[in-house]
Amino acid sequence: MADQDCSIDGNSDFYGLGLRIGLYLTIIASWLSKLFLQEVFSSMQISTLALLLANLIALCSAARNPDADLYAVEGCVMFYLLIMQFMPAASLPKGKWMGGLDLPSALLFFLSIAFKPLWTWYWIKGVYFWKPSPCGKEYAFFFAPVNLVGGFRIFMIIIWVALSVDSARNLLIFFLLCGYKSAQNVEDNPKIMEGEREQLYRAPISFIVSVLAVELTIHFNHIEGVHSLRSTSQLIPFVAGLGQLLFVIFQLLFGDTGIEELSFPSLRGALSFAIHGALRYRH
Repeated sequence: MADQDCSIDGNSDFYGLGLRIGLYLTIIASWLSKLFLQEVFSSMQISTLALLLANLIALCSAARNPDADLYAVEGCVMFYLLIMQFMPAASLPKGKWMGGLDLPSALLFFLSIAFKPLWTWYWIKGVYFWKPSPCGKEYAFFFAPVNLVGGFRIFMIIIWVALSVDSARNLLIFFLLCGYKSAQNVEDNPKIMEGEREQLYRAPISFIVSVLAVELTIHFNHIEGVHSLRSTSQLIPFVAGLGQLLFVIFQLLFGDTGIEELSFPSLRGALSFAIHGALRYRH
């Protein structure tokens, strides 16, 4: 472990307590709505994708700036959080397969393809691109603290290079089949639907592991300044996530409360907050 008397001043604009808890609550709300309230989930999905896109842009911007006031291990925390944001965005497939993706599904497909090379870049170059920790060794989470630049890094490079290559293959197949293969109605394919439902039921396990990865990576590296809800920049996403969860719970308990009112304000709020907050990193 790093020196107990040493600490890192974390960047709360990227992963402060309010942002983290707000995201956790949003994921729980989305998971519940996927299982029981598909109409509510559909209205939440666009705003969730908007937040995911804004944070992906923010990471790309930081990846172009070696002078950004970020430590390499903070990049690991941010990527863990970004992975989590794909959980509430994904949905059970509906409509036509390949040839007839709806806008949210298509956007999620392309964002997932863009994310994998970026995560690969982090393990190849990013761990040396931003500042090293002043506390000595840097630790990531892999069910235990592991050296960020040790054998675990090599393992992650192999995994994510393979996934990036597979994504390129999937992208090629998508464009080839999109125009020439007749679209298939997904609801008529039991194997696809069953696989998606099984993945949905396994989501709580993935969620718990992801939360542990984020929080323990922060703990292992003695990152400070990211454990308070006092600032407005942390309070807003916390309240937004709590509001979404309470809304879903209220829908489950009492039925329809006018879900059509959720979509556009949520989208506008997610865009304005995400773009304002996620692109603010210190120079």
